[in-house]
Amino acid sequence: MLNVLRLNSDQEPGYSFASRLLENFPIASNLYHRQLKFLTVQLISYVNLDDKVEFADAYRTLKSYSNPNPLSACFVFLNKLLHCQGRLQKQLQVASSSSSESNLSPVVATPNYRPFRPSMDQPTADTCGMANFEYDTPANQDAQLVEDMLFCMQGVNGETVSYSIFTSPVKHCALDIAPFYGSVLREQAKRFAPLLYDSHQLRTMAPVARKMGNVYRAFSEAVEEMLMCHMKHIIEWKRLAAAGQLTLGTLWSYVQPTQKVFRSVQEIRTEIENFNIRGGAIVSLIYKKVKMHDGNRTMLEMLLSVLSKVTKPYFRLLNQWFSTGTFADPYNEFMIRLGSQSHYLIDRDRFKPNFIKDIFLISKMTPSFLSPIGEKILNAGKFLIILRSSENFKPSQGLPWLEFSMDNSQYVKQVETLWLNASRKTVKYLIEEGKLLDRCMLLRHLFFLSRGDWLLDFVDVAGTDLALDLKEIEPHRLESLFYFALRGSTTGYLLTDEDNKFVLLAFYY
Repeated sequence: MLNVLRLNSDQEPGYSFASRLLENFPIASNLYHRQLKFLTVQLISYVNLDDKVEFADAYRTLKSYSNPNPLSACFVFLNKLLHCQGRLQKQLQVASSSSSESNLSPVVATPNYRPFRPSMDQPTADTCGMANFEYDTPANQDAQLVEDMLFCMQGVNGETVSYSIFTSPVKHCALDIAPFYGSVLREQAKRFAPLLYDSHQLRTMAPVARKMGNVYRAFSEAVEEMLMCHMKHIIEWKRLAAAGQLTLGTLWSYVQPTQKVFRSVQEIRTEIENFNIRGGAIVSLIYKKVKMHDGNRTMLEMLLSVLSKVTKPYFRLLNQWFSTGTFADPYNEFMIRLGSQSHYLIDRDRFKPNFIKDIFLISKMTPSFLSPIGEKILNAGKFLIILRSSENFKPSQGLPWLEFSMDNSQYVKQVETLWLNASRKTVKYLIEEGKLLDRCMLLRHLFFLSRGDWLLDFVDVAGTDLALDLKEIEPHRLESLFYFALRGSTTGYLLTDEDNKFVLLAFYY
């Protein structure tokens, strides 16, 4: 160890050891310098040779980094020392209570190394000053707390402040603050605890499961981007702290809006995971949070940014529905749900209009800002599905592309435009290819010109069967009587097989 640190037997090992470490240590910030100086003073004064060798070994590990990143290298170095911190404190207590006549044995007995403080006497006043001068004034204490809180916000413990996350029985963050701080500073530091808890929970979000869907994946990506933005702010705050331009009170004024944002986002994440919600329900939840914000500008901007990213995969489905009457929704996130038979036929372009009732609206997947126009959204897509059954169908070009906006009036205008466009095309298709006018004329003959004589004939011939209990009725017999009466009508010759259908319905009283 002496050779590595270039010490000789004529030098006092303790002070040379300290000076050599401080000379070679890659200082990334004043915090690391003070941390190392404080530990070195403890090593000089009290620590035995075994601990000192372990300390030097950790230092060699630090020096072995090729082109080291100072931040990560220092973290690795300091973390190696944490496991012996308890021994350091214990030996400090023993040394402070021992007298010059202590029976502690020398730490080493080698020819080339003099015993290090064999009497374990108290350190000199200068040495004690080295260990404590950093924290002897309120200004220095405030600066130290600022740096420690910045490290805690990055997810690592500071020199004099550490934090622990608890999820049971109450979810909270507990701060362990050095006892030499004044009560005012301690109370100010405790205000950061909720932010540390929420930021820790958001950083440790579980990987996105595929079954959670694209909307939740977009939410996770938005949270990651928000945390990156927070880290950029921390870097700027560290620059201000190094220049002596940041106090704990000023840092709190910067952090307070962020704390509210993290609290809201963490509540959203907790509700999503606890109730297993997805798709449009997630969009509604975040939209509700935005509407309930307390007027804080920072909070509103961040939540709007999250909402904007979350709505993109949902509006992609919405625009597919408006343009083609189809959509790819493998995770059931959209407000429209296709029955199994409809889904099968639409995928193969063999859809039949009589399956249109198999397409329905899912209210819980409908975002609250789209609820008033949900039926028009549903019908606009249904019209397109009917049009797709035509051989001459061509997707519309130049339709408005829906994008999220807090101005709901935009959705109403755009959806009405799309709905009217699809409605007009459907009516035109029914008139030209479905012979809608001819069928309307047929209904006019059946119910008005013939005065419904076929219905009277049907009641006359099937009266006995109609009076039976539902379980006793023979559907095939009634169907035959129905067609017999209809064909015997004065306008029956106008009917085709597609114009009439016999359906037996049960009514319960």
